[in-house]
Amino acid sequence: MLSLKTLAVTSALALQAAAVNIRIDVGKNGLVFSPNSTNAAIGDVLEFHFYARNHSVVQGRFDQPCAPFPNNPFYSGFIPASEGNENATVFQVTVASTAPAVYYCSQTQHCARGMYAVINPSGQNTLQQYGSRVTANITAIDPPAGIRVPNGGVYSIQSSQQTSTASSATNTPTGATTTAGAGRPTMTNNPTSTKSGFAVPTQAPVAGVVGVALAALMLV
Repeated sequence: MLSLKTLAVTSALALQAAAVNIRIDVGKNGLVFSPNSTNAAIGDVLEFHFYARNHSVVQGRFDQPCAPFPNNPFYSGFIPASEGNENATVFQVTVASTAPAVYYCSQTQHCARGMYAVINPSGQNTLQQYGSRVTANITAIDPPAGIRVPNGGVYSIQSSQQTSTASSATNTPTGATTTAGAGRPTMTNNPTSTKSGFAVPTQAPVAGVVGVALAALMLV
């Protein structure tokens, strides 16, 4: 029979091996996230790559478009890039829940013009439903001043050889540029929730697994 420590180490290694990096381009093709609809599993890492000119990524809420999630949303801050180029800084967020989630760019009218996206859309929490609530004159809101940058994620500097793999991603038409949209998870419907569904990713994955293994050994 397998011991508790063996099961814990095996589970940690399996999760590490199964996780994938999902590339999301911010502003590469205009005021959009590409893809703008993504399916992600727990442990997957969302990698946001920034293009011209100056964009941010903010975790939002389905019941109030272009506004931040009320409790500790992930937030990249503004990351500028020159025309035709990508900023070397990548914002990484680890998925800790498969509940639907929405995010947007908080640069003035960018969200109103369609710069929003959804993770794990389901039921009424979809890109189209979110977009139906956005009006042309809405101004996107930054997280409160007390939120540090980066929040709920980490910055990394990409190499020229860096690649990413998407588990399941599509680019869904958002319709007119006067509307924007994405689905909202169960946790967004509960504004008093303290969980955003995302976690700071480990910058040294191997060390992280070793740490879990050592913790498991201490259980015995």
